[in-house]
Amino acid sequence: MQNLGKMFSLMRINFLKTIILGIFLLQPVMAWSQETQAADKAVEPSWTAPDIVALPVDWWSKFFSENKEVFRIRAELLTTKVNEYVGSLDAENLVAAQASVKTLRSNLDTVLSLQGTPAAPQNTALPTLDSYTLKQLLDLRERWREGRSKLDVLELEKQQLSKQKQLLAQRRDLALTQFADTDPSSPARLLAGLHRINLRLEQYFLEKQLADKTAQQAQLGSYLDDVSQKITYAASHLLTDDLSLKDLDSAIHRLSDTMTGATGKLAAIQQKLLDAINADKPNKYKILDLKQQLTKVSVEEMLARLKLELEYAKRDWFLLRTGTITSTLDLHKSDPTLRTLLDEATQQSALWTEASRNTLITPAPDKGRTAKRTYNQAQTNAHKTLSEVADITATMDNLSLVQAQVASESLKLEQGFGGVWLRIRLFTDELWAKSKALLNISLFHFGDSPVTAGGLTKALLIFLFFWALSWIIRHLLDRLVRRQQFQQGSFYASGRVLHYIILTIAVIAALGSLGLDFSSFALIAGALSVGIGFGLQTVVLNFVSGLILLFEGSIRVGDYVELDSGLMGVVREIRSRATLITTNDNIDVIVPNSELTANRMINWTLRESIARMRIPFAVAYGSDKELVKQAALDAVDEGEFCIRHTIGRKPAVRLISFGENALNFELRVWVNRQGVRRPIFVRSSILWALDNKFRENGLRVPFPQREVHVRKESGVLSPQRPELEPSDDQ
Repeated sequence: MQNLGKMFSLMRINFLKTIILGIFLLQPVMAWSQETQAADKAVEPSWTAPDIVALPVDWWSKFFSENKEVFRIRAELLTTKVNEYVGSLDAENLVAAQASVKTLRSNLDTVLSLQGTPAAPQNTALPTLDSYTLKQLLDLRERWREGRSKLDVLELEKQQLSKQKQLLAQRRDLALTQFADTDPSSPARLLAGLHRINLRLEQYFLEKQLADKTAQQAQLGSYLDDVSQKITYAASHLLTDDLSLKDLDSAIHRLSDTMTGATGKLAAIQQKLLDAINADKPNKYKILDLKQQLTKVSVEEMLARLKLELEYAKRDWFLLRTGTITSTLDLHKSDPTLRTLLDEATQQSALWTEASRNTLITPAPDKGRTAKRTYNQAQTNAHKTLSEVADITATMDNLSLVQAQVASESLKLEQGFGGVWLRIRLFTDELWAKSKALLNISLFHFGDSPVTAGGLTKALLIFLFFWALSWIIRHLLDRLVRRQQFQQGSFYASGRVLHYIILTIAVIAALGSLGLDFSSFALIAGALSVGIGFGLQTVVLNFVSGLILLFEGSIRVGDYVELDSGLMGVVREIRSRATLITTNDNIDVIVPNSELTANRMINWTLRESIARMRIPFAVAYGSDKELVKQAALDAVDEGEFCIRHTIGRKPAVRLISFGENALNFELRVWVNRQGVRRPIFVRSSILWALDNKFRENGLRVPFPQREVHVRKESGVLSPQRPELEPSDDQ
């Protein structure tokens, strides 16, 4: 009985399992049936296929559906309707229409395959560990670099898809215009409608790909953020379990031997390349192969150097972390020296990459087994070189990461002022590295020479340095003139000439710092000299005139000059184009240098700083000449800026002539430098005092007198007033 009960129990359980299994198997069938009924309900009878020859602008929004089954049914209805139109075409247009229909079916199948397909995930999230080794930290960094490379590739692909989408939009607009301009009853209208449908399906492909790329970018960006956080966490939770001082020293020794071997290979290949170039019949493919070998070995040598520095950095970190050393002075290499190595590797990597790419695009030989074998070997070495250049980039990144850990451990080791100084040095080194990276960005090219922001800054600093040097020299010369009372004009001329020479050197040095070829400048200067001669004649003439004035010394700064135009003033500056003259009214007048050399000019202070002025005056006939002389000399004593007691420079009074109404005298007086620059004031002050002296001594300044005589035919009438004869009216 018990066995019978167990048997019924097993039968009951199996029956229940069968029912449950049937339910699970029927669910997909029922769901498919429901979807089919829903699709049929969605399509039938509310939706009809668009008319191909009267295709509306919004046909796609009514045709497309996110429901894959609905879209499949609509696609079949559209294909059926298209076949109906195509079947009515003549033989001439049937071939083109069938090709369009075939393309349409292929595009519809592609859309069906893309619907509901999610973007493929790029990477999976990494687990977070409690602690990390240095190798695990570098592995995380390698994953970050790989993800970053994929992200860059995705960005390039998106840019290409966006350009294709723009071109496709232009084609759609053109197709719409052609469709509207075609006769609805002609077969061309059907072909134009099919073309519009195919173009819209192609647009869906591009939009789907762009959406997938955007989703992949977002997923990859999240992955990179996660890896970056884990790198930060791992850097602060490092262990030394995977390192030993013996293994590190062994790796350093092995890499040192590799560097030595690479150096020997470089010398041997260089000699072979030199022999191949100097051969009687140089083989260009052999030279190409040797050049590529030289590039490859150079890359290997640099990679060995960087890996050696990486092992040294690991060793320094291990010693600091384990407390084996007690001072940062015992570390292998300072950060600035390492930064120089990284900069050199970066610059050389760009050159090696360009050389390898040039090898890859070199045409293959047409004939010759040896030439083809040499060419293939060069191609293989070029691919290996590019791979090793990528290794150089990765090694530099790892080296920077480990060096940052060394710096962090060094900060923990140093205390007090040493720690502060180390932080300042690390900060300045990092700031300099970032600034240098920005300054090395190429702005434009001048010929074959790239011009960077750093080059322009360097050129500007060179020019400013020489400008400051010129200013200091001219300032010192000016102070020397003031203290020692040397002749100002000669020192000023020397200063201006030195200024022009220094500025010329500054321009040459600044342009040379940019790496520009001065041979091309010589050609350009020769070509522009004719244009400068014709178009800038006045500027060149004034510049040459300025040099003549400076070297000749006919006019100097501080001289008091008088021009033909009547302009009088003190020379303040002699510039390259014009001379600055300040009048007594404190008005600055800029006079072109050519005017000073071509026209007559009076320099009152060219040889001496004093000058004699002549002041004419007159007194009435009968005046005492000695009294007149003494009055004039007394007036000079009261005048300003007059020289009175210097031998050979004493004032003098001369009787010049007997005038019609007076005795004409001339007062000759010497004035000092200040008086020379103020001639009107000197003349006014002396005449003022002379008038006062004449009044004191009773001397009279005559004025012209005239007597009028009226002649008649009978004779000369007397000057008395004639008597008036009475008129007839009285």
